[in-house]
Amino acid sequence: MNSPLFPTAPVEVALVSQETPEVLTGPMPVSLELMPRADGAERFAPLIARIDGAEAQAMSIKISDDDSPEIIKAKAAQARRLRLDIFRPSRVEADKLHADLKAGVLEIGRKLDKARADFRSRCERIEDHLAGVENELKRREEQAAAARLAERQAAIAPYAIPGLPLPPWPDDEAGFVEVLGTQKELRIAWDSEQKRKAAEAAAEAERKRKEAEEAERKRQAELEEARAAKAKADAERRAAEEKLAEERTKAEAERKAAAEEQRKRDAEAAAERRRIEAEREAERKAAEEELLKKSKAMAERLAAHQNALGKLPDAARGLAAALRDVMPDLSGDYAAAAVAALAYYDEIAAEL
Repeated sequence: MNSPLFPTAPVEVALVSQETPEVLTGPMPVSLELMPRADGAERFAPLIARIDGAEAQAMSIKISDDDSPEIIKAKAAQARRLRLDIFRPSRVEADKLHADLKAGVLEIGRKLDKARADFRSRCERIEDHLAGVENELKRREEQAAAARLAERQAAIAPYAIPGLPLPPWPDDEAGFVEVLGTQKELRIAWDSEQKRKAAEAAAEAERKRKEAEEAERKRQAELEEARAAKAKADAERRAAEEKLAEERTKAEAERKAAAEEQRKRDAEAAAERRRIEAEREAERKAAEEELLKKSKAMAERLAAHQNALGKLPDAARGLAAALRDVMPDLSGDYAAAAVAALAYYDEIAAEL
């Protein structure tokens, strides 16, 4: 690349013959023309000179507490003229000058960046080519080593033992063949052991299957027996319940019949008691009437014998005899009165 920003001198490179491989080292002679420094500060000198003359005048405009409104208004008008006529236009012009100068500097920067990028890209492309030539032998050796590794991995992979890493092997062919043979023997022994374990596992599984079938058969037989026993027990329970229900029904009927019989007996007993009480009442009334009659007769006899004191013992004995005659027929108060009368008679009988 021949850039106006990077004028270069011819690069002297010695040709390398195939017979005499020689590598050039050290920096290549390159001549670069340096650009002058972009400095535009002197472009601001007229603007600086313009405000230098007016700065003292502007800063001298001040308002004091003693100024009247007319003076304040005059100073404000003077300050406005200075700001709008000198300082503001100078500031705007300085901004525009800065933008113009900076635009040129930015354009130069962009050209510098592009020149560097083009140069780097060209160098990197050439470096990549040279690095490919430089590393070709190493790449081919690595490729051959990778192919040899893949071939050996493919050869030994069928004899790998699950769960165990492959053994390391030396780089020479004889060493690899020895490791491969050993790995084959280990895999054959491992396969044999796995077949033996598989046969034992199959036999054990068959034994467990038969045991499970026998256990299931026994369980089914036990279930059948349990179901039959349950059915028999249910039938016996239902029969017992039916018999119990019949017995309860019969017992309830017998209880009701007995209750009815007892009611009848109670009614008959009550009627008998009423009859007996009625008879006793009738007998009591009859005995009372009889006693009353006898008492009247006794009174009449006593009255008849009142005047005959000599005949009193005979009358007392007659009355006692009469009382003894009616005693069996008396009850209650009458019987007690008769007993008391007879007791009194016995006490006075000696004196009669």
